[in-house]
Amino acid sequence: MWGTWFGGNSAQRRKDAPKKAILDLRQQLDMLQKRERHLENQMANEDKKAKENVTSNKTGVKAGVRAGRKQYTRVKSKVMAGHYYEKEHAARAALKRKKQHEHSLEQTSGQISMLEQQIYSIESANINQETLAAMKNAGAAMKTIHGKMTMEDVDVT
Repeated sequence: MWGTWFGGNSAQRRKDAPKKAILDLRQQLDMLQKRERHLENQMANEDKKAKENVTSNKTGVKAGVRAGRKQYTRVKSKVMAGHYYEKEHAARAALKRKKQHEHSLEQTSGQISMLEQQIYSIESANINQETLAAMKNAGAAMKTIHGKMTMEDVDVT
């Protein structure tokens, strides 16, 4: 009871802090990887929608090219023209959404690489700390073993 009031558990918390940080980072990493897969699926769906709308536009319309832009020369009827522009608009909108998803995917990939780097840094720092503690204990053990030994005792052995 008194230990928790006066910081008795602080040493244990300091020891567990890197482990907790790594676990939290790994959970965040898993969530970002799921988001990455979701964005890739959405991009594929938007690409599919755009392709469907572009291929369905080719019936009944003859397209010519002038100055880098499409000029639609002959349309069978006004109804067909309206249908064509609806499909064109849907295809463009799908491509815009795909581009937004690509941007989000790039950001998510950057966050994933940053989290992986942080996990690696924490793990290596933790390993270095444990190694230094082990070396300190080994040095203390060597001092106790050789503490009473003098130069004459070394020459005798």
